[in-house]
Amino acid sequence: MIARCGPKRVNHWAHKGRQHCDHWWEPETRWHRKWKNEFPIGWQETVHKDENGERHIADLTTPSGLVIEFQHSPIKLQEIKKRTSFYKRIIWVIDGTRRKKDENRFSYNWGPITSERSVKDIEVLAKRAPYHGLLAEWAWIDQTIVFDFNQWKEPEREAQKNLWIIHSHQHKNAKLAYQISRAEFVSFILLDQTVPNFSYTNGPAKLDWPDRPIG
Repeated sequence: MIARCGPKRVNHWAHKGRQHCDHWWEPETRWHRKWKNEFPIGWQETVHKDENGERHIADLTTPSGLVIEFQHSPIKLQEIKKRTSFYKRIIWVIDGTRRKKDENRFSYNWGPITSERSVKDIEVLAKRAPYHGLLAEWAWIDQTIVFDFNQWKEPEREAQKNLWIIHSHQHKNAKLAYQISRAEFVSFILLDQTVPNFSYTNGPAKLDWPDRPIG
C-alpha cells in the first residue's frame, strides 16, 4: 500500500500497481470479459482522472474518447448519473439477461406506436407508454444505451440481431430504437467509434446508416 497525503483529499492508503481505489469498480463477470475482448487491449481498462485527481477506470475508451461501460450488476441511479456526467461521451451496454423476465417485459412494453423501415430495413420504434423493467431503469439517460439479450449463451443466435440500441427522441417524449447484431455493433465501434443515430429533418425520424459495408 502507498500512503496518500495531500491538501485536497482526506489522507488514505492506495493500492500499488494496476490495482486501484476506484469506488465505481465492480467484480468482473465472464460477460464483461467476453465483451472487452472483442476490442483491442489498449482500449481496455483505461484510466480517467477527475478534477481532484481521483482515478476512474473505464471498461473501454476508443481513440476518439468514447467510453463504453458494460453493466451487469445492479447499479444505483445516482451512480449512473455520476458516471454519465463524468465521461460525457458514453455508451452503456446492459446485460439484459440478468433477470429472467426482462427480455419479455421489454418486448411487451416496447410495442410500436410508429413503425417504419430505413434504407437498410432496420425497424424504428417510438415508445411513449410508461416504462417497466430495463426501460424504467435506463431509458431516462440522454446517451446511447444498448440492451444485450444474448450474453453468449446461445452461439447459434450470434448472427441474429440480439442487441437493442436505444436513443432519445429530440422532439417527442419518446425513445427510438433499432436492433443490431453483436458483430455489427463491434464493427461500428472499431471503425467509427460510434453507432448509427437518427436524423429528424423533413418528417419522421430516419436512421443514419453508413453506405459502406460492415464487417
